[in-house]
Amino acid sequence: MSEFVVRRLTFKPGRARLHLLAAWREAPCYSPAERAALALTEALTEISPAGVPDDVWDDVVEQLGEDGATKLVWLIVAINAWNRLNVAAQTPPMHWKDELLEGAAPRPD
Repeated sequence: MSEFVVRRLTFKPGRARLHLLAAWREAPCYSPAERAALALTEALTEISPAGVPDDVWDDVVEQLGEDGATKLVWLIVAINAWNRLNVAAQTPPMHWKDELLEGAAPRPD
């Protein structure tokens, strides 16, 4: 996840929204669609024995439609797969940070 955060912080506006991501339930800056996507992301990433709660799935479908919900599931699965591969390979976190940030000027919010 850190690679995506650094890219977002470095190259695009809206840094405050990223800083508030850990508190997305309480932060007022996220839309209903974003909240639904974040709830689904948590449910799929945590891998609960109960699976994705019905209310979480229903909210995602209401916000994004069936096609959007399906695409979001595949995106979450892909990112989680890369994260788990990096864990298995014992890839040091942020090993690419200096290269990515070298010479990049942050844009103002």
